[in-house]
Amino acid sequence: GIGWCEQAAYICVWNIRKLQTAVARQRCSLVLELPSYCTSVAFHPEEPSVLVAGLFNGELRAWDLSEGQRELGCSRISDSFHREPITQVRWVRDTHGAKWRVGTVAGDGKALFWDLRNKLKNPLAGMRLTAGKGGVTAGGRNIAFPEGVTARAVLGTEGGTLVQGLPRINDGKSDVKHDDFTWGSYAWNMVQNSDPAYKFELIRTVEKHARLQGTKVIKIKDVYHAGVDSNRLYGAVKGMTYQRHFGPVTVLEASPSHRNVFLSAGTDGWVRVFSMLFAPPLIQLQLSGPVLSGDWSPSRPLVFACCTSREAHVYDLGASVVAPALLIKAPSEEKALTTIAFKRSRDGAGSTLAVGDGQGQVALH
Repeated sequence: GIGWCEQAAYICVWNIRKLQTAVARQRCSLVLELPSYCTSVAFHPEEPSVLVAGLFNGELRAWDLSEGQRELGCSRISDSFHREPITQVRWVRDTHGAKWRVGTVAGDGKALFWDLRNKLKNPLAGMRLTAGKGGVTAGGRNIAFPEGVTARAVLGTEGGTLVQGLPRINDGKSDVKHDDFTWGSYAWNMVQNSDPAYKFELIRTVEKHARLQGTKVIKIKDVYHAGVDSNRLYGAVKGMTYQRHFGPVTVLEASPSHRNVFLSAGTDGWVRVFSMLFAPPLIQLQLSGPVLSGDWSPSRPLVFACCTSREAHVYDLGASVVAPALLIKAPSEEKALTTIAFKRSRDGAGSTLAVGDGQGQVALH
């Protein structure tokens, strides 16, 4: 099946250097057709032609736009992967800072970590978001990496929870001998970080599958092909929790300038700046309505922006921790604001602020 949504959708790619010509012609640079609605996109931080997108049906797709629309990979829809809309995709370095991974979170409560080198055939690691003592699955909304690597993540949920998670991707480790089998490092890492109550059962299940397949070497793909229960395969997130929002977390952004600092906001109208080391926020502000989007400036460490449907607020914490440095009003009710993001300029000296509205238009400031 393709999921809940079988309606085609599109990603439009614009070249800002040719923006005036594109607007005059009402034509973007490139259009990617999708089998389901697109819910999150992210360009590679160092390779600007590489794009990943999370879809409403749970698929993760990647393209190299320098070669037309060459697809680099596409994930499957299964119980071990995402079965509900992917709410956010992020590029993040591995723990050694050498390789780029893709982190995803979805409404099914899974946070998964992918590598383009295996064409997104299966994730390298995963975690489960849970709520309450009964371990009920909590829908995921956001993921951020305040340290810039996969060592630690902060995750936001539909219920407003903010929690720290440890992906534990076994980068650079050696293979492991167990009984008659040689486990690849990623495969062994996967079962070692599974639900502790079922770890040995999972090892037996995977080794039984390998024995039936006539192989003595167990790779990460063999773990998934063994048909293990994803609720047992992915360990629950049990890290430090932060002051929660009353309603879905809509913004979760790691500061690009300060280690351990992140920004959160929600439908409750609260905007908060946290340190990963403390549960209470360092700074908190309340806006007049649900916060829909937010971002840190990549060039000014104390500047961030967020928006409600009626206005966008740009704060400079060096000038004031209460009053916004800039206020941008929505042009009209029909053009309610929906998203806001910074983009570093080509020379790295400044940045551009983009504000999108419900009519599909984007204004640059």
